[in-house]
Amino acid sequence: MVYKTRILAGKLRRMVGRFPVVVVSGARQVGKSTLLKHVLPEWDMVVFDPATDVGNARRDPDLFLDNHPTPVVLDEIQYAPELVAAIKRRVECMC
Repeated sequence: MVYKTRILAGKLRRMVGRFPVVVVSGARQVGKSTLLKHVLPEWDMVVFDPATDVGNARRDPDLFLDNHPTPVVLDEIQYAPELVAAIKRRVECMC
């Protein structure tokens, strides 16, 4: 399958350059992950699964983040909601 450049690609590049956290959200199966893979190919990508605690992200979110330094894409993060508070704490410490 051939990748079709998205209109939002440039805006995404600018946003990740300006903000410590960027959320890409939208309906299922519209190409969010594909967009991220093509716009940020050098970034580490962690894909979460509802049945598997990837890298113990749910059990110890701070350790997980220590082991996945930025920049990183956290795909399907809704399956590891404990990470959100840990990310928030880290961003607040940056100020």
